[in-house]
Amino acid sequence: MNNAVGILREQAFCALLNHIVGEENIDIDLEENQSESDAIIFGEEISIKTAMFNGRLPSTFKMCWTANRDAAEEYIRTWHPEFPIIYLAINWNTDLGGIYYIPIEAIENSFETLGRNNFFQLLGGNPRGVPVTRDGLTLMLENHNTIRIPMAWRSQYHAGDSLTRWLAIIEDLVDGY
Repeated sequence: MNNAVGILREQAFCALLNHIVGEENIDIDLEENQSESDAIIFGEEISIKTAMFNGRLPSTFKMCWTANRDAAEEYIRTWHPEFPIIYLAINWNTDLGGIYYIPIEAIENSFETLGRNNFFQLLGGNPRGVPVTRDGLTLMLENHNTIRIPMAWRSQYHAGDSLTRWLAIIEDLVDGY
């Protein structure tokens, strides 16, 4: 998987958020590589992370994407949490998935508990990004301030892609209720 897949998932989720919170309450026209911020919801910058998994444990996600090992090491050395995270844990066709709101406090607590070298996992060779460790993810998800909305993700194939397509799909779904 690469960051383009994550961007498509984030666009689909932003289309849903756009409909739920109202177009005037969400800014989804941010630069693709602006930083770790993916949307502004009710004036708060949010980082959106997605991961698909099989089994019972959610998969970790990349905090940033880079193919440059030096950049990955620099990211780990200098990173401090800036934005809360909305984490989409996608486990297709089961009831194990969820949407998590991970506030800054939960991220900071996990980071401080594990320390920099145990919060991040730098993979060998070409790292393709900097993932959070399973322990880091578990601490964030189990934090008492983290909010989870259980989600039963159902798989359906739709030809094409783009934020516009997802806006139309969400509009059709919601208008049916």
